[in-house]
Amino acid sequence: GIKISGMGLPARKKALLDSIEELKQSVGINKTLSKVGVTRENIPLLAAKAVKDPCILTNPREVKLEEAEELYERAL
Repeated sequence: GIKISGMGLPARKKALLDSIEELKQSVGINKTLSKVGVTRENIPLLAAKAVKDPCILTNPREVKLEEAEELYERAL
């Protein structure tokens, strides 16, 4: 439902990110991992579990341990 007709790529990306943020707020997803008690010390264990999770097989691309750690770091 995002109106992107006539927008360039940067404007489309902003519209998408704004829409996702709006959705998150409307359903109450407004916390970072650090706000729920996750620390940097937890990242290696969380990332290791994430890359071994069976659901990762359906991910459209392979996720390496270092990439998972970076994603967790950004989510803090």
